[in-house]
Amino acid sequence: AVTAACLAVRKESYEAVGGLDEEAFSIAYNDVDFCLKLSAAGYRNLITPHATLIHDESVSRSENEQTKEQKIRANQEIANLLSKWGRVLARDPYYNVNLTIESEDSGFGVPRRL
Repeated sequence: AVTAACLAVRKESYEAVGGLDEEAFSIAYNDVDFCLKLSAAGYRNLITPHATLIHDESVSRSENEQTKEQKIRANQEIANLLSKWGRVLARDPYYNVNLTIESEDSGFGVPRRL
């Protein structure tokens, strides 16, 4: 999955999988969900090592999880993602088996559980 900030997709492909799910993922993870829907439909995510992108995460909006309501929404979106894609995410065929999924820094040297 790639961030929607640098995502390019044909309109026909976007529409074929129903686009972004703004109900289940109003702020976060809609791009992850979208890429996983594309993959499930037989499309592939392709990258180029020749592109240089700069992405200032959430620079155009305030911090995502400041208030109690925002934290509840964020936790619900995580739950929505895991409910829908948990089995796929737990066994990502493209994730290096020598890295962990237990922390955001990938935990070099700590193999993930299979």
